Amino acid sequence: MAISHISLARAYMTSRTALAYKRLFQELFSCLEHQCKVQIRWQHIHQQGIIGVTLDQDAGAIQGLGEYLHSIDSSHDVEWHLMNCVRYCQVRFDRSISDQCSELGDTDRSKDSMWQKMKTLPEALTSEAYFELCDIIETDYPCLKYWIRHKKIPIIASGLCHGVSSLSRKHWDSMSADINGVECLHEQSYRTGGHFISLLYAIKSAEVLDFQQLRRLATASSNGASTGYPTSVQTQRDETSSQLNRTQQEISGDRSPGHSAQREPSEEYSYGGPPSEPGESGVSRPSSPHSTRPQPEIRSIPTLPAPKKVAGPVVPRPILPAPTKCEGPIASRPTQPAPAPTQGIGPTVIPRPTQPAAPTAPTKAAEPTILDKIQTLTTFLGNSNVPEELRQHAQAKLKELISNL
Repeated sequence: MAISHISLARAYMTSRTALAYKRLFQELFSCLEHQCKVQIRWQHIHQQGIIGVTLDQDAGAIQGLGEYLHSIDSSHDVEWHLMNCVRYCQVRFDRSISDQCSELGDTDRSKDSMWQKMKTLPEALTSEAYFELCDIIETDYPCLKYWIRHKKIPIIASGLCHGVSSLSRKHWDSMSADINGVECLHEQSYRTGGHFISLLYAIKSAEVLDFQQLRRLATASSNGASTGYPTSVQTQRDETSSQLNRTQQEISGDRSPGHSAQREPSEEYSYGGPPSEPGESGVSRPSSPHSTRPQPEIRSIPTLPAPKKVAGPVVPRPILPAPTKCEGPIASRPTQPAPAPTQGIGPTVIPRPTQPAAPTAPTKAAEPTILDKIQTLTTFLGNSNVPEELRQHAQAKLKELISNL
């Protein structure tokens, strides 16, 4: 969960079933009630509290949330709860349309094209208009029958189109239309902590990242600035997938160029279908191809021309021995010898040698604390232009510092 790009909680899951998500929601809201000393309420049940949740179209998450809400209010079924509090990510929906058109080789983007009709589904003003448009698409384009049948499921249609949802227009508009903020926070944990790490190290590195993000947001708010997204979600996902593919190649020993060139699976999940495998933090990530982000240009260091050879014998220069280093303070010597004592002319004055000033101890700079080092390494790892070898070294050093806390 994220508000203004701040993580309220991070969940590490080993399963994506409806039962696993139901337990996740139970533990999450119970923990928030205990830590924040407030009672969690839902607008459609208690007429106050949480308005709704923006999700992707993952079957386990949808069913798990519905069963959790049904355990609170058993007077209504799961479908009623979901139609009153769920909205789906518009970015994921648009991406599924692009994937379907790419698979079918359709590049037409005109007003009456298949792509345009699919895009206008969420814009239907009423439930009748939505399902009528679904029937037209299914009739005109039989190749989309499975995709359109999924969009005709009531709990899917209500989260895509306000005309089908039971939410009021005011509440619908107050909810986020995408989950890009959560995606950014999730991808940042991959870039900071890495992949194939222990659970304890994943928790510690995410904690450092979240506190750093909290300080950044507090600084931006005090100066009247906006944080925004560090980089686009798709760019972070591509970089993360490329790093994961390189790590898998190193583990398997296969470094062929086509090893990681796999087709990106669809982001849509059929409601009620078998769940896919979980990702590092409980959210699956498609194995996209290598990042298309331009890499920095590597320029070679110019070399100086070789010196010209001089005709004739070469006379070697004598090598002077290095001066020996003296230990301790160096006392100044008198440049003139002391005057000899004179008989019969007053007292003899012998100059007293001056004592050298005591050497002052050099001031020692304050050593940086472990938290300062962790913050420096975290900021360093957040730079996308860091070479991979330095990034791995920095991640190892960060892991060592966190283990010493």
